[in-house]
Amino acid sequence: MLLIALLGVTRSWSGIARADTDTTSAVAGARQSTAGAAVTAIDGESRSDGKSSMAGVHMEIFADLTEMPRRLLRTRTRLDVKPGEVRLRYPEWIPGVHGPVGPIQNQSGFRVLTIEGKILTWIRDPAQRFCFLVTVPEGVGQIDVFVEYIANQPSTHSKGVDSYGYSWGAIINWNTCTVYPEQLPIATLRVRPHVRLPEGWSWGSSLEAATQDGADITFKPLSYEALVDSPLVTSKNFRTIDLETGESPPVALHLISGAPRSFLPKDDVFDQLSKLTREAVSLLGKAHYDKYHFLLALSDESPDMGLEHLASSLNGAGERDLVDDEKRRDRLAYLLPHEYTHSWCGKYRRPRGMLTPDYHSPKDTRLLWVYEGLTQYLGLVLTVRSGLWDAKHYSETLAVLISDLMHQGGREWRPLVDTTADAYHLRGGSKSWGLLRRNQDYYREGSLMWMGADAIIRNESGGKKSLDDFCSSFFGDVGVEGPYAPFDIPDLVSALNAVHPYDWDAYLRGWVEKTHEELPTKFVEWLGYRLRYTNERTAFLKRTEKNLKKVFVLDSVGLSVMNTGTVDEVVPGSPADKAKMAPGMDIVGVNGFKFSDDRLRDGIADSVVRKNVTFLVLQGEEFREIKVDYSGGSRYLELEKNADRPDRLSEILEPRTGKKKE
Repeated sequence: MLLIALLGVTRSWSGIARADTDTTSAVAGARQSTAGAAVTAIDGESRSDGKSSMAGVHMEIFADLTEMPRRLLRTRTRLDVKPGEVRLRYPEWIPGVHGPVGPIQNQSGFRVLTIEGKILTWIRDPAQRFCFLVTVPEGVGQIDVFVEYIANQPSTHSKGVDSYGYSWGAIINWNTCTVYPEQLPIATLRVRPHVRLPEGWSWGSSLEAATQDGADITFKPLSYEALVDSPLVTSKNFRTIDLETGESPPVALHLISGAPRSFLPKDDVFDQLSKLTREAVSLLGKAHYDKYHFLLALSDESPDMGLEHLASSLNGAGERDLVDDEKRRDRLAYLLPHEYTHSWCGKYRRPRGMLTPDYHSPKDTRLLWVYEGLTQYLGLVLTVRSGLWDAKHYSETLAVLISDLMHQGGREWRPLVDTTADAYHLRGGSKSWGLLRRNQDYYREGSLMWMGADAIIRNESGGKKSLDDFCSSFFGDVGVEGPYAPFDIPDLVSALNAVHPYDWDAYLRGWVEKTHEELPTKFVEWLGYRLRYTNERTAFLKRTEKNLKKVFVLDSVGLSVMNTGTVDEVVPGSPADKAKMAPGMDIVGVNGFKFSDDRLRDGIADSVVRKNVTFLVLQGEEFREIKVDYSGGSRYLELEKNADRPDRLSEILEPRTGKKKE
C-alpha cells in the first residue's frame, strides 16, 4: 500500500509499511516534507499499479497519539472515492449526548490530499456546517484526509465524547478526529483503525487488536458505527482488573491515572464491582457483548464524566475517588452501575427514533425517559444490590431527590416529555431561575416513574412479580438480528402487560405527557412509606452540602445558598419567592448578624419564635433588607416506613445473586 508517512513522522510504522519513496505533502499541523511509503499493503497484498488494496474496508484510519501530552491529536484517513463532489461528514449527533453537539470547534487542521500528495480544495457546506465538500479530479480513486484536533477543550455537552491528553495519558473518542463519507451508512461503512502510542504506554478499549508491534497497533476491521462506540484510553500508568463475572461474559476494569496509587482501593471494592456484573446480568438478562470494558480515568486534571457504549463505558473521576470510601460513594459508586446498565437500556434496546443511519440525521429523543430514566432507576438499584451503597444511604438519597423535584415549578407548563425533546438545551442547568425552566428531569423524575411501576407490579401481584421480570424479558435476548433492538411505547406497554396486566399506557403517558401542578408522589405510598419533615439533616444531605458548598433550605424558606452567601435558587411560590428574593442576590446578614452557613440555619430555626427571617442582601450596588414571613423552623424531607403496608422498597433493594464464594 502506498502510504504517506503519518502526520510528519518520518520513520515508517513497523509492520505497516517501509519507506522507499519520497513524497512532498501538506500534512495537518506539520507543513513539512515527509517520507512516503512502500507499495506493500497492510494486509500483505502488493499491487503493481501503486494503489491501495483495502481488503474489504472502506477507510483506513491512522491515529498518532504521540503528541497527546501536548494536547494535539492527529489522524489520517484513507478512503476510496469517485471523481466529482465528495461529501465528508464530521460526526454531529453522537449517541450518548442526545444532541447535535459534536465538538467541531476544536478542529485545528483539515486537509485533503491525493495519495500522491496533491492538495485538493474543499469548502464547508453553508447549510450543513459539519459537512465538507471536496472536489475529486478524474483519475483519482483514493484520498487522504488529515485532521488535527485540539484536546482538553470540552463543551458543556461534549465531555464524554471529547478527547483529552495529559503528560501521563490520553482519552480518545474517535468522533473528534475522523470524518466519514455521507453516502455510506455508518453501520456498513467498514474501517480499519491503527494507532501509534507514546513509547511505554499501555491501552484499554473494546477494540480488538489484530497486531501490535511496540507502540504501533492495528485493530481488527469493524464498522464506523462500532468504532465511534469504542473509545480508547492509554497511559504510562495503567492497570487492568478482570472482574469475577461467574458464567457471564468477561468484564475488565481498565484504570489510568497520573498517580498510580489511585489504583489501589480496598479489595472489597473489586468484589463489589464483580458482584455488580453478576447482579446486572441477573436483572437484565443476556449480555449483548463478548467482553465488557470499564474505562476509568482517575485524575483531578480530567473532567468528571460518564458515557455509555455497548461493550464499554468511558468514565472520569477524581484522583482519590476509587480509594477514598466517602469520595467513591459520592459519585463513582453509582456512575459505573449507571453506565453499565446502558449496555442493555439505551444501547442494545434503543428508542426507534434514536437509531439513525448516520451521525448527521436528527434523532427523536422523546423516549429518553426510558433510555435515561429507567437506566437511572436500575443503576441505583444495582448500586445497592452490589454493595457499593447500603439501603440507608439510598433512602436518604431518595428523600433529597424527591424534595428537589417537588420544587420544580417548571412542570406546571412543561411536561416531562418536553425535557427529553429539548434535552441538549437543558444540559448544564440554568444560572438563574432554573426551577422555573426545569432541567433534564427525564433522568431523575423518570427514575421515580419507573420506581412507581415497580411498586405497582409488586403490590398488584402480591409480591410474586416485579419490574425485574419485565427487565429480564425486555432487555435480554429478544431474537432481533443485529446489535440493536429498537422499541416504541407500544413495545413497552406490551412487555409490561406480559408481566402484569395494568393500564400501562395511561400510567406512562399520564406521567410523561401531561403537565402537573405537583410532583406525583403516590409511588411513595405504594412502596410502603410516607413523606414527613424533620428538623435534622441526614448524613447524605450534610455530605452533599459540603461537596457542593451550598446550604439547602428548600423545604423551609425556599432557598439554596452558596456558602459565600450568593443565592443559588429560589423555589417558586415559597416564602422567599413571595418576599421577592432572587437568584444572584448576596446575603450579607441574617437576623442582624453577618452571614454564615450556621447563622442561616439558625435564623430559620429561630423563625418558630420570631415568625420571620430577616436578610440583609446586596443586589448590584444596592443594600436591601428583606423580611421573609416564615414560622415553620427547620424542615428537611425524609422517608418514614408505614407499618401498615409491605416494605416494597426493601424488596427492590434485595440482591438477586448469592454472596461471593470464599
